[in-house]
Amino acid sequence: MSGISKSSPAARSAMHRKVAQRQEWFVPKQERQALLAREFRGWHAGENLPHFDAPNTHQFITLRLADTLPRPALDLARSQTSDLAQVHWIDQQLDAGSGACWLHRPAVAELTQEAILWFQGSRYDVLAWVIMPNHFHCLIKIGTDFPMAKIVRTWKSITAHRINRILDRKGAVWQTEVWD
Repeated sequence: MSGISKSSPAARSAMHRKVAQRQEWFVPKQERQALLAREFRGWHAGENLPHFDAPNTHQFITLRLADTLPRPALDLARSQTSDLAQVHWIDQQLDAGSGACWLHRPAVAELTQEAILWFQGSRYDVLAWVIMPNHFHCLIKIGTDFPMAKIVRTWKSITAHRINRILDRKGAVWQTEVWD
């Protein structure tokens, strides 16, 4: 199985504690319910990473292809001495072009760019983006009506079906979790 492997129970517990602390200082409890009603989750825990989602915020999002960092590579990343060392190691692997690098193909890169720009000005504002061979980075300002999770889910869904069609394949295209 490629993709992000499950964190250890101790690591997930520590992440949940950090997220809970951030929730407390970011939004008072009475306002948190209003955000949740609009599907903005504020600080929350993903499978392995903490995430932040609120209206009118800037988000720098990295979305990786499913095969860029298989389990052995992620296990090696986790052996690094600090969180910063892990991030640096992962960035090096991405920049080295690990995986099949489908985004290097012009048709795949173009449809990814189209997906990023599709709701420009309505659900979010795209401030900058770059498409690399095995991942892309995007800086957006989220609007008031569509939370980041829905935006990313839309990008992944639209592009995954079309990329699989172009490559005449089936299966996961994107990692399950994004870096934001």
